[in-house]
Amino acid sequence: MKTIIFWLNKGCRKPKQQGLATAAGSVHLIDGMVGRAREGKGRLFIVDAETAAKGRQAITSWRAGESTGHAIWSVIEGPDRIVALGVNAVAAIAGAAAGKRNWDERLRTQGRVKVNQTRALASPNPMVNWNLENVFGQGLGKTKGNTWDSR
Repeated sequence: MKTIIFWLNKGCRKPKQQGLATAAGSVHLIDGMVGRAREGKGRLFIVDAETAAKGRQAITSWRAGESTGHAIWSVIEGPDRIVALGVNAVAAIAGAAAGKRNWDERLRTQGRVKVNQTRALASPNPMVNWNLENVFGQGLGKTKGNTWDSR
């Protein structure tokens, strides 16, 4: 099972796979897409699925109001702008939110943010602090500056 990030442009029918929540840099990817979704440019879906095709099927079922087969789902921003389908998808949103909140602290103490420190979903994920604020993404979409280091 993979946690796949999909983006659906406004006016389009087929969501496009953007990456995996376990990949380095996924916090930045999710944060940028959250900002675009909040501006109304499209919709962000984070889905637990075996393949991209099955992820698209889950999104299509979700949009049609049918069962997706996921025990846990969450609409982070309405109306259906940011949707997480599955346990790991919700954890990825929480990890991205916590990662964004810790961004300035890492810049202050380390002087840079390494790409391998910006995974939204990792095992174990030290950036996740389970509370409602993290799960529903209060830290996403608020950027004070991006300094990336590929090392």
